[in-house]
Amino acid sequence: MSKSLRLMVCVDEAHKLCNDPKITDLAKEARKYGLGLILSSQETRDFHTSIFANAGTQIVLALEDADAGVMAKVYAQEKKDQGMVKGLILGQPSGVVLIRSTHFAPYSQVDIMSRISAGERAGCCGTTQRGKASRPLSRCGV
Repeated sequence: MSKSLRLMVCVDEAHKLCNDPKITDLAKEARKYGLGLILSSQETRDFHTSIFANAGTQIVLALEDADAGVMAKVYAQEKKDQGMVKGLILGQPSGVVLIRSTHFAPYSQVDIMSRISAGERAGCCGTTQRGKASRPLSRCGV
């Protein structure tokens, strides 16, 4: 067991693995072993609901109506707020994301393209919450 991040695994096209219950188990238990897990797919229906429940950070780009509805329920537990969140997701232009994290609540909409452009000009991603410079986005995998 580990209290610090020791390994980050990124799975693109995660729909190919998400029907395997081992991925759900991994999402539930990876953190205690120092494993970070990034799962990406184009459709929310690819993921079991426990994946969303165990994700420390979720990043949503523009989605189609059904998938935006699923993510609206994940992001906004209050039914009265779900329509607004769904509208944000459906109306997001390219390069804008909705982010939800255990570090801030409830969510934030971020223009990542302007951050990339600014980061490339400044030679870094910007600053972290503690004010320390972070790595260039071109090296961050964004």
